[in-house]
Amino acid sequence: MKISDLLTSLAGSAKNLETQMDEWNKSLSAQGDQALAKVKEWQQAAERRDEEWKAQFKVYANDVDEGLKKQWTDLQTGFDTHMEAARKQAAAWRAEAEHKDADTRANWYEAYAANMVSIAKRTEQEATAAIAAAAEARAKATKA
Repeated sequence: MKISDLLTSLAGSAKNLETQMDEWNKSLSAQGDQALAKVKEWQQAAERRDEEWKAQFKVYANDVDEGLKKQWTDLQTGFDTHMEAARKQAAAWRAEAEHKDADTRANWYEAYAANMVSIAKRTEQEATAAIAAAAEARAKATKA
């Protein structure tokens, strides 16, 4: 996969997220079992995409020397550890919110979703910068 393919995929994922969020908002207004089933479907799709990305990045990592592989592994492990800690903390807060009234619970979930979107946007910006740096480095390597 070339950098241009990765950029296209990243842009497509961002557009897909926006589309899914619009659909999610429409589904929520309809409520009921259908909305809950759709949410489960989206969560499962997100998990599948995560596994697909991890597999693709392993392919990229195989193309570099051992020192770089270790750096990538350390970065990925740190990120995974951080995300797991965030999920556990969110689960604890979610359990606490579940004991509140329906409006407070809804507010909590909306705030949590907004924070996760914010984190995703910052991660997307970091990924964009990394892709630009990779394209620049590859261009310089090709030129040399």
